[in-house]
Amino acid sequence: MDNPIAGDDFIYLSGFGNHLSSEALAGALPAGQNSPLICPFGLYAEQISGTSFTSPRNRNLFSWFYRIKPSVTHQPFKPRVPSNRRILSEFNNSNSSANPTQLRWKPMDAPDSPTDFIDGLSTICGSGSSFMRHGYAIHMYAANKSMENCAFCNADGDFLIVPQQGRLLITTECGRLKVSPGEIAILPQGFRFSVNLLDSPSRGYVAEIFGTHFQLPDLGPIGANGLAAPRDFLVPTAWFEDKSYPGYTIVQKFGGELFAAVQDFSPFNVVAWHGNYFPYKYDLSKFCPYNTVLFDHSDPSINTVLTAPTDKPGVALLDFVIFPPRWLVAEHTFRPPYYHRNCMSEFMGLIHGGYEAKADGFLPGGASLHNCMTPHGPDTKSYEATIARGNDIGPSKITSTMAFMFESSLIPRISQWALESPFLDQDYYQCWIGLRSHFTVTETCPENSSGVSGGILSLERVSAIDRVFHGSEGATKKFFYMYMCHFSQLHVWLPLDDFTMGVLRALDVAPTQLHPNNWAYLQAFCILCQSLYLKPSPYAFLYFYDTRPCQPTTWLSLISHPSISKLDAFSQSFKHFKDGYFKVVVKEEGKPYFLNADGSTKFPFSWTGTPSRYKDMGTDELSVGEKEVVETLMKFVDKLPTKDLVRDYNSLHPIIDIEGHMAQSGKKNLALFQSLRKEMAAKAKEAGKTDVPNLQESMVEVHVHGGTKRKAELPPRPGKGKDVKKVRAALLGAGSASGAGSASGVKGPESGLIELPKISVRKDIAMNLPDTIINSIDGLCIGRR
Repeated sequence: MDNPIAGDDFIYLSGFGNHLSSEALAGALPAGQNSPLICPFGLYAEQISGTSFTSPRNRNLFSWFYRIKPSVTHQPFKPRVPSNRRILSEFNNSNSSANPTQLRWKPMDAPDSPTDFIDGLSTICGSGSSFMRHGYAIHMYAANKSMENCAFCNADGDFLIVPQQGRLLITTECGRLKVSPGEIAILPQGFRFSVNLLDSPSRGYVAEIFGTHFQLPDLGPIGANGLAAPRDFLVPTAWFEDKSYPGYTIVQKFGGELFAAVQDFSPFNVVAWHGNYFPYKYDLSKFCPYNTVLFDHSDPSINTVLTAPTDKPGVALLDFVIFPPRWLVAEHTFRPPYYHRNCMSEFMGLIHGGYEAKADGFLPGGASLHNCMTPHGPDTKSYEATIARGNDIGPSKITSTMAFMFESSLIPRISQWALESPFLDQDYYQCWIGLRSHFTVTETCPENSSGVSGGILSLERVSAIDRVFHGSEGATKKFFYMYMCHFSQLHVWLPLDDFTMGVLRALDVAPTQLHPNNWAYLQAFCILCQSLYLKPSPYAFLYFYDTRPCQPTTWLSLISHPSISKLDAFSQSFKHFKDGYFKVVVKEEGKPYFLNADGSTKFPFSWTGTPSRYKDMGTDELSVGEKEVVETLMKFVDKLPTKDLVRDYNSLHPIIDIEGHMAQSGKKNLALFQSLRKEMAAKAKEAGKTDVPNLQESMVEVHVHGGTKRKAELPPRPGKGKDVKKVRAALLGAGSASGAGSASGVKGPESGLIELPKISVRKDIAMNLPDTIINSIDGLCIGRR
């Protein structure tokens, strides 16, 4: 007898494809032969063959049973009443339909009436025919009672059962298996078994294959180890019952139809057995996944647990593939599954958790079918969220999930029940409708050009000697440098808006002279103001920061005050931003966007030697409008997430996302944000303002109980920077003291910050840079938002 191992409450044998033996009574196995004249204990010898007698020896499957009564001892089979018309084992025009549409099903409800495993089976799709010994069927089951006084025998093919809810106790002729969600059970063709529910209700998935059997996939260059280890497949040990069961029913599925035969004893009367054809189970948590460790996305075949091959090498009748918890580490890579059209057909299910390519709608217990050459891939939310994270996400681990796929080379037909089921998700296609074009090439962009041009700008590669702190002396064209990260991670758009140019002017720095972390503060501040109907102002922004003195050829940094800081750091260590940069050359048509009427630039194009210093700015230096911005933002209690706010520039629903960030930073912040939005929107409407965007109405409800509202006062700021007034006077002109605007809305005569002439002709011009590009701008272009 093989050495058994302990598992759950039962004892199991282990090893995929091994020739095993088991005795419930010592000495029950005949010694030296299979069918002696008289077997030990007066047992009957009976063989079950899973392959033809003459199959190659390495694929020849059979087992010998030594049982109290042979299985032939029963009355004739008759059609079972009631039958289960939802089960199919042959797929043709009369009972199923071809359908190339992406299909998805919601989880099945628990049955309304007592339903066991047999009556709870419903065929979703399949191909081929059990009569022709080639094909497969995919079923789902929902049951709320155990099989009583009956056993099930599938003459059509092998069952692969994937419980999703509820543990199963499966009694077979070889012994008993306890199978929990997260495990699978394989019941080969011809075995009699009974399913008892340890938890009710129960539901799950079943794959059925005709004419072949599951085997472990070849590992190829992976080597000898990995994926599903043979020793982790558990086989039941012999267990029997010697009882009288008058009216015991054997239900046999034959050609997709159910037949019943009556006998007076339990079919689970095998005292001993040996062979390599047996039921088994496998714990999916023991799977050793493989994945890319540098770049790109591996094909799903890398996670194959079991395969049912065809005669064509590498082509499966049906593969069982899982998507378990695992690390994602690929750099410069779209990590969710790629968009795909496949010559294979893919049926997916979800055991627990979520699936990385579907943010909504794909639920545990649900299923989807993407037929042969039907396009599929991540939904809109998953795509946009992945792109918004950028390349700085670092290694991440997918946890608390287990999805799977049945993949077949045969095109499935869908059963009428599945197409008419109330669980069919009629709106599945909507999850992709929101995918928008990110294409950035315009009609003005020449083809096959190493530099890419647009109507107002052109982008040029830097030479080996170019440095971002170099000036433009002697240059015949107006240009400034930009980092790749400005667009790939910080979502900066060209041309720069008045607020951004105003900050650069106030600090007297070129775009690349301001550290990327501070660009993140600037971007987050801007979208936060816009979401509250506030006009972002450079000096309202700079109120929250001091400048760190910098030496020539180093970056200017803004230091936030702990007592009044409202934004956390974008990154504790912003790495490699210096490695990718290029020239932005202003074309003739673009001069109004970047140059003043006298030809001077609206912000420094080159690095300056003495950037402006700001330290402890006082509120008396702010205009009325700027004070309103500061006072409003000071009401927030906790710091807000800069990185999340920056990513919202790419969001389809920015206000919903901002409210989500507020909720994560504290309930008080969320309640305050929603209250302020209503209050500021009303003020903007009363003032007749039209130049602040209404990004989107709130969709999150928060109830605040108790407490009183009190206007937050600006905290006292000791001291004032020596250079602030001097710099403001130089920027605004001697006659202006209103900063970015006055209470009356009248511009100062020399105003030069955000009171610049309003330009709306091409505000939709945008710059998008693929994250994968580091030192090259080939293929880039100015595009429209």
